[in-house]
Amino acid sequence: MRRRSVAWLVVILALLAGLPRLAAEEVDVTLHSGETVRGVVVGDDSDQIRLLRSIPTTSMPIDVVVTYPRSAIVQVQTITPPNPEYDRRVADVGNTSDGHIALAKWCRDEDLPEQARVQAMQAHALAPRDPQVTSLLIDLGYTYADGKWQDANTYLLETGRVRYAGRIMTQVEADALRSRADNDQRVADLILQVGASAARLDALRQSFTGLSRELLDVPDLLSANQDRISQARLAERRFNQLLDAAEPGLITGPDTVPGASQQAHLDEASLRSQAEAAYQALPQLLKNQADLNRKLQTLAASRRDLLEQMRDAAQTLASANAAIDELRTDTAQLGAPLER
Repeated sequence: MRRRSVAWLVVILALLAGLPRLAAEEVDVTLHSGETVRGVVVGDDSDQIRLLRSIPTTSMPIDVVVTYPRSAIVQVQTITPPNPEYDRRVADVGNTSDGHIALAKWCRDEDLPEQARVQAMQAHALAPRDPQVTSLLIDLGYTYADGKWQDANTYLLETGRVRYAGRIMTQVEADALRSRADNDQRVADLILQVGASAARLDALRQSFTGLSRELLDVPDLLSANQDRISQARLAERRFNQLLDAAEPGLITGPDTVPGASQQAHLDEASLRSQAEAAYQALPQLLKNQADLNRKLQTLAASRRDLLEQMRDAAQTLASANAAIDELRTDTAQLGAPLER
């Protein structure tokens, strides 16, 4: 008998040696077969749970590690060890809903979930319509379905329902709400895009208007500058013609009357002054003309660029508005939102 017990102990220790280090937690595992098994958790993975169980035999109980797939499990409930402080508080709680609510909250804060649920259900029995009780039960993981309060996770598992946005519903309802929320967010983003595109289009239009006005002024500036160039060249040419036709120092012929020589000298001086002024102004006038021509080309190119940007902004605006209409149509087809 002793040798068999020692042999089993060796097997158990060998099994436990390869398991992760977990706090010893005794649980009751309810299976879909209806069986409830008790053991200490030695392995807890996403797809299975391993329990160290005491299995009775004809001679003596033996401890073995048993693996249960998650798909076979309905729920896992922790067996809470005795708590003297809880027992003392239970003895003093009395028979009022407020007392049970206060004790349930204390249990919740002390990480005693099962005791918290017991006290919350006792509070509900005394005051079933008390909003504090309802809020507490929801906070402790209960849901009201089929005319009674029941564990939300168990209810979800048994009915195939899901929790979304703080409510329990069918998967179809959750998908519809999720799609509605996604559509609403996308519409909100597009509305911001529409506002930005409209503001940009308005700014482009104002720039285009100002540029067009400036562009209209350039031909007049070119014409006026060209006139000044022509006048400067004319003054220079007339002076040269007069000098070529006159004797040195004079611009009058042999038949001039007395005093005409002095007037001729004055005319010659005036023409020379005009010619020198024209000669000095001509380079700047020619430079102005070249600058105005370049400005005309630059303004024309900028105007074409603004037109292209305006077309792009208008297209973006139209596309965003069309997308908003499409999303709103899609949202309407999802049906009315669930009552919150």
